[in-house]
Amino acid sequence: MNRYLYFILLVFSITSCDYFVKEADTNAVVTVGKHILTASDINEQLPSDYTVEDSIAIISRYVDNWATEKLMYDQALLNIEEDRQEQLDQLVNTYKTELFTQEYLTKVIKQNLDTIINKELIAEYYEDKSEQFLLNEDVIQYLYVYVDNNYPDINKLRALIGNAGEKEINQLDSLKLGFKRFYFNDTTWVKKSEVYDKVKAINPNNEKWYIKEGSSFKLEDSLGVYLVKFKKIKKKGEEAPLEYIAPVIKQIILNRSKVQYVKRLEKDILNDAKQSNEIKIYK
Repeated sequence: MNRYLYFILLVFSITSCDYFVKEADTNAVVTVGKHILTASDINEQLPSDYTVEDSIAIISRYVDNWATEKLMYDQALLNIEEDRQEQLDQLVNTYKTELFTQEYLTKVIKQNLDTIINKELIAEYYEDKSEQFLLNEDVIQYLYVYVDNNYPDINKLRALIGNAGEKEINQLDSLKLGFKRFYFNDTTWVKKSEVYDKVKAINPNNEKWYIKEGSSFKLEDSLGVYLVKFKKIKKKGEEAPLEYIAPVIKQIILNRSKVQYVKRLEKDILNDAKQSNEIKIYK
């Protein structure tokens, strides 16, 4: 049974409603004054997996809400003075212009500025202003695996974690199907608080025994075994690593460049329109 048949069932259930008009336009199924609700409008409201009962409830609620909205709008037109309506229309038009313009600017800025803010530009900015980027909490480079208590070769995993280089991480990656959880991105800086979420055996009360640069540990809980290596640590108050702060720097440069780009774009658009006689001034 298709959606239109479902809607026919609804029609029988609401024919007593004052706002339902049998003599409506052929595309209309419900009208309120000059407002028209079509079958396709209603059909879009139905989910893919629906029952007859569900569809009737959904459509009935949608039609009621739609009719109420249109009735309230018509009442507003009857009760708001014409000069105020004109002011509101101007606000709507202004908002529409701003909304479309902002959407356009967002698109062209992404296309043109994102590509020119490269790693070299970010590194140059960091080198010049690194003292401004101080950490507000510890950040860490680490890796870990979490396996069952009865994992067959814990010692091999512990050796790979403890000496983790590119070769060892590749070996760990080849074994990952046997791990309950893992994290191998040991060149990425993360907040220390994220370690607590991943390695449940470490928390703010015992971290001083474990979170040390270059240290590796085997930690157990009731569900499994953690093998962890902390490679590098930067403390709160120290200068943030470039890799960690790069997204922030990119946004700073983007915001600064955005103002200049928009001004230049506005000027170019205006000049092009004048040269092509798209702008005509009548005396």
